[in-house]
Amino acid sequence: MESNPSDPNLTFLDRLEALGRSLPDERAGSVPDGTPAAVLAPLVLPDWRSSKKDAKLLFIKRSEQLTKHAGQMAFPGGTVENDDPDFLSAGFREGFEEVGLQREQSKVLATLPQASTPSGFSLHPYFVATTQQRFVSQPEEVQSIHLIEVEELLNCPVRVEQRVWSERSYRVIYFDTSSACIWGVTGRITEILLSHFFNWKAPS
Repeated sequence: MESNPSDPNLTFLDRLEALGRSLPDERAGSVPDGTPAAVLAPLVLPDWRSSKKDAKLLFIKRSEQLTKHAGQMAFPGGTVENDDPDFLSAGFREGFEEVGLQREQSKVLATLPQASTPSGFSLHPYFVATTQQRFVSQPEEVQSIHLIEVEELLNCPVRVEQRVWSERSYRVIYFDTSSACIWGVTGRITEILLSHFFNWKAPS
C-alpha cells in the first residue's frame, strides 16, 4: 500500500518519497529535443530520519574554463554516454565524477520533468537523497560545491523575468541565496522541487 504524504506518522524522507510517486511522468512517449543529458538534485541529510531543518540541496558552480554554462550554478550531471545503461545511471556516473556522490549511499526520490536548455541539451533530472557528508569536486569541471539549506531556498529573495535567447523568449527564475544566485534550467528544476515537495509558491 502506498503511503499518503499527509500521514503524520511518516518521516520527512517517507513523505518526500510519497510525494515523488505523485509526480506525473511527462516523459512517456516524448521525443527528446537536444543532446541527452542527466542531472541529479541531491538532498543531503545527516541520516535517513532527519527533518527538513537539517536538509540541504547540493549545487555545484561550474568551472570558468568550460565551453558551455561556464561559471554557472548547476546540479551535478552531464551528457549521456553510449556505455550508460539509462539516464539515471548516467546521472550517478556524472555525480560521482564531479563531486564523488556514491550511489550506494543514495535513494532516488523522484523522476523530475524533462527540461531543455537554449544551449541545446535535453535534461533528464532526478531528485535523490543521500546521507553522504563529504564531497570532493573535480577541478576540471567544478569550481566549488555549495550545500544550501532547504529552509534558505524556501525563504530567500526570488525574481522572475522574461529573457530572450536566439529570438525565443524564456521565463527565468532566480534564487538569490546568501552564497550564490541559482537561475536558468537549474532554477527551473529548483522551483519544481520546492513547489512539489515543500509546498512553496513562486512569485507571479
